[in-house]
Amino acid sequence: MTDPLTGAIFLNLVSSGITSGIKKFSSGILRQQDIEDYLHSISYKDRFKEEVILDEISDEDIDALDVFFKSDEIIEIISQIYIKSDNLPSEIENEFVQFFCEKKPLKEKSNENLAKKLFSYIREICNRVLQELISKDELLAHEYKAEERHKETKEQFKKLKEMISSSQVLPGIISSTVRIEYIDDELKDSLALIKTKQYEDAKRKIISVIGILNNKPQDNKKMLSTAYNLLAIVYNRDKELGGNYDTAEYYAKQSLEHNPSYEEAKWTLASVYINKGGTENYEKSFSIAKPLWDNSDEKDPKKLEIYLLGIGLTKSPSETIEFFENSNNIQDITKKDDILSNVIAKFYLSTKNPGQSLRFINNSIELNPQDPDHYAVKAEAYREIALAEDCLSSEFELVPKLKKTDCVENALNNYKLALSLCTGETGSLFQERIKKDVYICSSWLNKSKEGEFRQIRSTINLSILSENEQNIIEFLDFVNELNCRNFSSASYKLFSLKEWEKYPYNTKLKLGWIFLNRGSPEEAKRIFKPLESEAESKKDVRFWIYMSIIEALLGNKAGMLQHINKARSVAKGSEDEERIFAHHYAMIQRYIDNDKDKETDRFISSIKEYDKRFPDQKILKMIPVDENDDKTPQEIIDYVTDAIESDQRSKKVIQEYQVPLYILANAHHLRFPVLMDRLNDPSFHLRYFPPDEESQQEIKDNFNGGNVFVFDYSSLLNLSKMGLLEELEKIPGTLLITKSLFDTIQSDLISYENQDLRRLWDFIRHSSSITIKDIDANPAKYTAISKHLDEWIVDSIDLASNGDNSVLFTDDFNLIRLSKSFKVKGTTTFIFLNYLLDENYIDSKSYGIAIGTLADRMYIILPFDGEDLFHIVMNDDCKIHLRSYHLINHITIPEVRPAAYIRQLEYFIDKLWESGSLYEDKTRWLMLITERMIFTIHQRCEMKQMADAEILKYDLKQIWKKVISQSKSSELDLLEKECGNLLESESSKIFGEYVQSIITQRRSNLLNGDSHSSQS
Repeated sequence: MTDPLTGAIFLNLVSSGITSGIKKFSSGILRQQDIEDYLHSISYKDRFKEEVILDEISDEDIDALDVFFKSDEIIEIISQIYIKSDNLPSEIENEFVQFFCEKKPLKEKSNENLAKKLFSYIREICNRVLQELISKDELLAHEYKAEERHKETKEQFKKLKEMISSSQVLPGIISSTVRIEYIDDELKDSLALIKTKQYEDAKRKIISVIGILNNKPQDNKKMLSTAYNLLAIVYNRDKELGGNYDTAEYYAKQSLEHNPSYEEAKWTLASVYINKGGTENYEKSFSIAKPLWDNSDEKDPKKLEIYLLGIGLTKSPSETIEFFENSNNIQDITKKDDILSNVIAKFYLSTKNPGQSLRFINNSIELNPQDPDHYAVKAEAYREIALAEDCLSSEFELVPKLKKTDCVENALNNYKLALSLCTGETGSLFQERIKKDVYICSSWLNKSKEGEFRQIRSTINLSILSENEQNIIEFLDFVNELNCRNFSSASYKLFSLKEWEKYPYNTKLKLGWIFLNRGSPEEAKRIFKPLESEAESKKDVRFWIYMSIIEALLGNKAGMLQHINKARSVAKGSEDEERIFAHHYAMIQRYIDNDKDKETDRFISSIKEYDKRFPDQKILKMIPVDENDDKTPQEIIDYVTDAIESDQRSKKVIQEYQVPLYILANAHHLRFPVLMDRLNDPSFHLRYFPPDEESQQEIKDNFNGGNVFVFDYSSLLNLSKMGLLEELEKIPGTLLITKSLFDTIQSDLISYENQDLRRLWDFIRHSSSITIKDIDANPAKYTAISKHLDEWIVDSIDLASNGDNSVLFTDDFNLIRLSKSFKVKGTTTFIFLNYLLDENYIDSKSYGIAIGTLADRMYIILPFDGEDLFHIVMNDDCKIHLRSYHLINHITIPEVRPAAYIRQLEYFIDKLWESGSLYEDKTRWLMLITERMIFTIHQRCEMKQMADAEILKYDLKQIWKKVISQSKSSELDLLEKECGNLLESESSKIFGEYVQSIITQRRSNLLNGDSHSSQS
């Protein structure tokens, strides 16, 4: 192999002892102006064309550089090399590089790397010019006034000329007059430069020395061996850092040719083989290193590093650890060397012992806190600990699901620190891999979309990473879009993966199910549809079940039935048949309560077919009926009675023990939305709001002081029923629900078709204002409630307990009470409604109708006013509905002071009488309120609350007096008739007599022509 640089070697005076002579000579006898004049006289253009070959330099560039190098600023910088100056050569070079990059003589080509190359060439050209002038006696053309100085100059010039003339600028020629100490100094300087990673400067010195020594190679074998070994060390780096392992191998072998016993060169060659990689090279390295180490004093950490790597790469990491742990001497050396500690840490990682790895890499960091690789290894150790100890088993997760995140957080922080410590000497491959690892950890923590990590991802240069690493990053791009619920973008990235077409059937099926599970049946269908023929050939029942669920979520009943029937056909006679029948039964059931779909017959037929096919698992129970007996069979009566009593017992528990309503749903084996739709018992009250002002203020303060709101099922379902889900974005804070709650909502929608539920599901899966948090509460922390409440409730309480300003958003007051025992604050949609009204996000009509929605749920202690009741009644076309009846009925609740509501009922009647509603409708509302007030008067008398009873009597009289005063003669007849029916009981006789008297008075006034007179 020919030395790649031989053709370019000239006697570089800057890098040899002769340079020192020229500098000493020039700085002693020449003025700065002399040096600048000589430098101005150089034709850089010709020199570049003759001697300098750079691929990136064109003829036009050379013209520009000729002008640039003759500029006063550049001449001033270059002249510092030859005059007395406080600046070191490296500082002069830096000054040149900075000026070059600022002035940009070559426009976009003007970069730091090119500047350094040009500085090297310009310095060499200047040296040659000065050397030629000395040789031709032209350097001393100046006249000197001082004869003594002229004489001294000529003596120095004579010595320097002797030196130069004996070593004309030809490669491989050197005079014996070059003193050996110059060579020693240059080699020592080169080694020092290598240690400080100034490889280019070291290389220039070493090449110059080799050029000198090669004049008499036989006399300089050992020095040549040393020089070639140093040159091998310079090249023993990655190509992107200016190295070349093949060249390093060549120079290491050159070193050994000149001195076969030179152990340093052998160690260098062993190191080169390690860096070149591959089994064959590892074997070569170890065959060199083992005998050297066995015969050494076993103290050199650099050599120990090569030896340990040789063991690990030719045998196994565990053997390396075994060798290490069996030698106290090696352990002592390792403690004092950061690189060795790093190597041992990596081997412990390879043997799945990240704990021990942390111990050694922490030692590396303590010894050298500026090495980015140390922090990268530490990060990897934390990541391995997380994978081993913190991962939860989950079949449908695309990245590890963590029960705690501190180890991954530590890994991420250490990767970021490693990245911040990277410099120009750090390989770009290393940096890109660190960025990749930062991206991986941020994805595990679901932080990849945060600004800092988005920026890091955008700067990853995929082209220099391996194909497998590129695939990992591209797959994470898909995962992160999916986690952000950007479903369309996620599926696009999935289909764009280079490996997508190679994915097997089951992998694609799993990915489709993950889309479905996350709330995107549309994209799941796009994945599943091309798999249909393969599913058919495999007779894969799962495929048809998934497709039936997809169609159900998409609201396509016909498609759902088609796929469920296909599943039954495929499963016929197999072990899956019973499961498919059960699924068919469940999917038909979801439409029974929907008025638009009369599915009862289909449902019963499905059950009968199931019972016939699986008689041991019968659903229906046959009860014999005597057709000649009109009486209902006792068995049916007993069954219905038991069901009613069971329902009453459950409701009694809810009311007496004030437990969350969700327990009632579980007791009846009902999904929560089904239960809420069936709450139509006026005697069953759900506590919504605390009766005392202090507790009411507390709930309000919780809302105002919160910045993180965790929503439960009841609040979201109510907001959906109100049509106010989109208004959630108006809340100034972070909005969260648990993944387990979203899973429950989607599961409920699969089983129960309901408009409010569908609207809620659709909102959450597409919302950018509410975040789904995937957490798993520690059951040990919630043993008192976890047996009785669904997983999502426990998760929600746990999520809301994570911050001082976190608030649980629920319309179940008993859940608020319960969560307080876990130091969780609570609030309700009522406070949110007031916030929307106060901020003018909704008007009073929308607010009132929303209150009506809460009344639909049979909530009690429900704050409302007469305006709200009026809007509700108008929304119901002035007809009496359960929700308005329920609001009026609040006056009968024993723990409520009726006066608070009576004033609102008075306002409502006034507003109603002023409206254009039919008088018959108005009268019905008056009769309802009168009946409820009379009931309450008697109730309060029985409760010995006589003051409340008297207030009720007075207010009821005021209501009737005002109504009658506004009534016409024909209207009085209707009032008199309705009142007679209502007030005919003995207990109401006194009030009836009062009403009759003011009606009589009103008729009299009308007959006398006084239509505005009222009874006092």
